[in-house]
Amino acid sequence: NFHFEIGADLLTEEEIALLNTMRPGQVQLEIGVQTTNPAVIREISRTMKLDVLKRNVAAIKRGGNIHQHLDLIAGLPGEGI
Repeated sequence: NFHFEIGADLLTEEEIALLNTMRPGQVQLEIGVQTTNPAVIREISRTMKLDVLKRNVAAIKRGGNIHQHLDLIAGLPGEGI
């Protein structure tokens, strides 16, 4: 089994299609979201594309065979706890 920490907005459609061919439970994805607040994304110097992230996470979920969890960080600059 494999565990990967990824930026889901960087995955291509071809890579998602390949992931969706894996046997259930073979791959686990830890997706580093950190925040969904666009102002905070800029403040912490990330370049994440939220629309692509949302689309890719949904596409992986539709495949039904990949365990994924999204990491969020509480208390980033500009956010309360």
